[in-house]
Amino acid sequence: MGLEVAIKEEPGYLAVTLSGEYSLAAAKEIGSRVHVEALGLECRKVLIDARQVRGKVGLMDRLKLGTTAAMLWRKDLTVALVYRAEEMDGFFERSARHRGVRMRSFADMSTAREWLLAEESTAN
Repeated sequence: MGLEVAIKEEPGYLAVTLSGEYSLAAAKEIGSRVHVEALGLECRKVLIDARQVRGKVGLMDRLKLGTTAAMLWRKDLTVALVYRAEEMDGFFERSARHRGVRMRSFADMSTAREWLLAEESTAN
């Protein structure tokens, strides 16, 4: 079973829930889908819950995902990512933020939602 995604429009943001087995190709594809769906709904804020993703995301994959996030989201989206605390080292977030992505990573859903809703929109 691969990486699965559920996308739901919530008041003020797009909620994305990921589950299943991690793969770099699937994660990149989902990143693109999130971008298209968010813009289609004129939603500039995205909350991604990746706590149910199984498998290890290696260092090079975190770098590649940060670069991909920058190419896709930099000008358009503000993103809060919720992930398992024991897997977070900040590298993906730093990789994306250093390339201009407006995002933060969290281990707690309510803190992520609070930050996301308090952030200024990236839309002009």
